[in-house]
Amino acid sequence: MISLNIFKAKSSDEKKKFSFSLKKTTVLRIAKVILVISILLAIFFVGVAVRNFRSLNAMSSSLTDISLYNLQGLKTNPLTAEAMQDVTDIDDLIAIHKEALTEKDISIDYFERLQKPYAYFLQYILFPSMNIWKDRYSDTIDLSIVGQKYLDQNPYIDNNLISHRTDFFRDIGRNTQYNEINDISIGTLTENENGSFVIPINVSFSSSNKRSFLMLVDKLSITSNRGNISLINEYLYNLWEELKLRNEPTYTGQNIDQAIGKSLYLWMEGSTEQTPIEITETMIDNAVLSTVGCSDNNLAFCYFKFREKFRSIPLLAYTLGFPGNNTAGQLRAFLQYLPPVINVKQFSFEKQAGTLGNADQYIGKIQIDVFGRAITDQELNEIAMALGKDCFVADRAMSPDNALSYLQENTKQFGSIATLSNEKSKDLTDLALLFEDVQSEYSQYPRYRQTTKLFELHRMLDDAGLCGVK
Repeated sequence: MISLNIFKAKSSDEKKKFSFSLKKTTVLRIAKVILVISILLAIFFVGVAVRNFRSLNAMSSSLTDISLYNLQGLKTNPLTAEAMQDVTDIDDLIAIHKEALTEKDISIDYFERLQKPYAYFLQYILFPSMNIWKDRYSDTIDLSIVGQKYLDQNPYIDNNLISHRTDFFRDIGRNTQYNEINDISIGTLTENENGSFVIPINVSFSSSNKRSFLMLVDKLSITSNRGNISLINEYLYNLWEELKLRNEPTYTGQNIDQAIGKSLYLWMEGSTEQTPIEITETMIDNAVLSTVGCSDNNLAFCYFKFREKFRSIPLLAYTLGFPGNNTAGQLRAFLQYLPPVINVKQFSFEKQAGTLGNADQYIGKIQIDVFGRAITDQELNEIAMALGKDCFVADRAMSPDNALSYLQENTKQFGSIATLSNEKSKDLTDLALLFEDVQSEYSQYPRYRQTTKLFELHRMLDDAGLCGVK
């Protein structure tokens, strides 16, 4: 019985081996058949392709016949219908395509040139940047602003901002009484994902006369109205072209745009720094003529047309080119007076009759959003590296972590804290606690506040005599 079972087992194994061998042979045969069929099909299709290729070559002279193709879509499309009227063969279509590409390139170049003045106008005048530490044209970080200069120049410190915005509503021109600001509140500065920031501002005011009230309304409308911004940009574009025309021999390529932008900005700010390009009254006048498509044969009539076109911006229309006014000086005054881009959310007022010979008064409330350009991640990183190199004397970015570790590493120059005077020991301990507080909340701050904290870290380390220690 035992031997029989063993025999049966062996017999079963042999059967499996035989079955496996048979399957393997069958698979190989099928694979060979498939390979042969594939080769035959490939030869067949190659033959068909060669035959079609020969047929096409034989027909090549007639393939350009436009009647062989369905071009109904091109003929009915409003953008191409007119051009298709003269098309007789494929060469005509190719020529139209090349012409369209050329016109596209010309249009792109034109709109880029058209937008260049607006880009500078928006970035440096209408859309102020929160990055007050970085030079607008050299891209260098101004470390001298650390300390009191930072407090003086930073318009977004609450007290400075309130003072600046109070002046904005109050100072509305010469030869008129100021508006009174009864109350002003500035909301939280918010940085948006699109690279802008917004500050909500609520103001209650009173105007002692109608002229002051109307001038305030005019000032609010200058940059809250898209049409007005477009008009200002049109004039600045013509001024830009005039400056290019007179200075292109000196500058080449993109250098001319940067030179013009810097010159206009320094000139507008009344800076004592030498401008790369001189801006004269004649250039201002020529830009006015270009804006209204006029020649200087009848200057008085040309300025009349300019005033009619810009009447929605009275401060520009009725001062620029007005007899007896210096046009260059008037344009500079207008740009200095120009508020940033704002959105008037609510504006309500009421008229109060004057008494005892006093003029009518106006009281009102205004809610606006003021817009500007937020600090980018790249700018934040650049500032952090500049502050770090200046204080750490190494390629280490300024950050709460690095400031704290640097403080710990370098307090040894004063000796053991235990041996220091109580006052010095307390100062360093308090400084470490301040750094730890900043460290715990830093990641939750918006980029602008992170930047101010970096400057504060630098200032505190410097005041402790630790900056510049190797």
